[in-house]
Amino acid sequence: MEKPKPRRKAQQKHRWEKDSRYYEVHIHHDLWGEIIMTKVWGCIDSPLGNVRHTPMSSYDAVEKPLKVIIARRTQHEYQKVI
Repeated sequence: MEKPKPRRKAQQKHRWEKDSRYYEVHIHHDLWGEIIMTKVWGCIDSPLGNVRHTPMSSYDAVEKPLKVIIARRTQHEYQKVI
């Protein structure tokens, strides 16, 4: 008998803004079901910016870097939008 697949946690999206800058973090699954942390940042009024995808081993592994990002955005006086 097959084991039931573990339930996936819901996707997460976080966004901060300050003046004309923004920073986003997305926690999601790729096509193969792997957990990915995607960071997006740039200028609101410009198409310029960057994206970085980081594979994560588990949702537990997401917690520490996400806490660091939240602390850094707060330290730099970004306002949480989402």
